[in-house]
Amino acid sequence: MPMPVQARFLRVLQERCVQPLGSSELYPVDIRLISATNRTLRDQV
Repeated sequence: MPMPVQARFLRVLQERCVQPLGSSELYPVDIRLISATNRTLRDQV
C-alpha cells in the first residue's frame, strides 16, 4: 500500500471520522479492522 494511502487510512483509524472528497464536513465512522499476514512482522518494521 503506498505511503500516502497508509497515512490517510491511519488517520481514519485514529480519529474515527472521514471527510469525503468535495465536502467540508467530517463524518464519524465506527469500524473494526481485522488483518493477517504470512510474513514476520519484526522483519517488516
